[in-house]
Amino acid sequence: MSTIIPTTMKAWVYSSRGSPRAVLRLSSRPAPSAPTGTQVLIKVHYSALNLIGTLLMKLIPSVFVSTWGAPELDFSGEIVAAGPDAPTALTEPGTPVWGTKLIPSVLKDHAGTLAEYVKVDSSTVAPLPKVLSAEEASGLAVVGSTAIQMLDQAGVTSGDRILVNGASGGVGTILVQLGKAMGLDITAICSGSNVDAVKELGANEVLDYRKAEPDLPRYLAARVTSNPFDAILDCVGAQDMYKASPSFLKARGKYINVGSMGGLSKVFYQRVNNELRPTWLGGTPRKWMFMAAEPSSKTMDQLRQHAEEGNLKCLVDSTYKMEDALEVCELLRRINNAAFVFSIDGVSNGYCNLLWNLFSFIDADDRSRHMTSYSHIVDGARS
Repeated sequence: MSTIIPTTMKAWVYSSRGSPRAVLRLSSRPAPSAPTGTQVLIKVHYSALNLIGTLLMKLIPSVFVSTWGAPELDFSGEIVAAGPDAPTALTEPGTPVWGTKLIPSVLKDHAGTLAEYVKVDSSTVAPLPKVLSAEEASGLAVVGSTAIQMLDQAGVTSGDRILVNGASGGVGTILVQLGKAMGLDITAICSGSNVDAVKELGANEVLDYRKAEPDLPRYLAARVTSNPFDAILDCVGAQDMYKASPSFLKARGKYINVGSMGGLSKVFYQRVNNELRPTWLGGTPRKWMFMAAEPSSKTMDQLRQHAEEGNLKCLVDSTYKMEDALEVCELLRRINNAAFVFSIDGVSNGYCNLLWNLFSFIDADDRSRHMTSYSHIVDGARS
């Protein structure tokens, strides 16, 4: 198959720090150059949007994006060209693939995946699993790798009890499925409208946090007396839950956190306070860890294996035009700030009252552009 490397492409780009609405523009830009070494050039079919891209646009100083940069990390697409040292499985033009571009590379190249073409190191690219569609795989690398690494850090094994907070969100839904495959006893926390859906994913017990308000930690302590959890996996960032965790987390259990209800400044405060403050100064006597996703060929292969064994499914709902990316970013902002709740009727997966928190665009054969929302069965700001 002949390889045609384009000279220009369409991409959503920005050249200064700010909110997506203020700085992001759809523009014609030079396409990436031919790949070298272990790199591969991808024609992007789907590019997942999540809050990481929005945060980078808001936080990275303008001097580092003074030319132009495209946001976002995850994608699916097809091989256009490969460097001489790329794996054989990724060298044939037209090969369907999925993967992610790591944040340091996005910042260095000023080029993310919200574009028609992207050049990526092959270490975070893999052939598309036969059991997953391009839509399903395009948003899996970061959230899936995060879930795998949280379970690894927790050190849990078959029969152990875990608590998943935010179990109907992007990472939470995968944690529940992978935990079930590991033989874990899973207690999940989400909103009431999602209880049945999370049970269907594999949770042994699902708690509606709204029924426990205003004191969820006390509610947990009352329910968990003689059999505390071996690990707590918090996708929300509930500091009050961590502080109360000695009441329902074993002394040697770990509290793994990937979320923050108060933004990055809150995460920084939590890391300093929870990791460094000794118990004799009021620190909580339970190990707290903050996780940042590090997708790799290993985690992607594990996700492929889980999908092929029937342990993992990705939920896809609706499609949107690529030109509507700003509207999707606005939805993400509102969700993150807990200012609004958007719900839709489930179409392709049968669930109702879904809140969007991950989106993708498609470059189809007819050159039309669509946005595909990854509905992670959440219906409120706290999933």
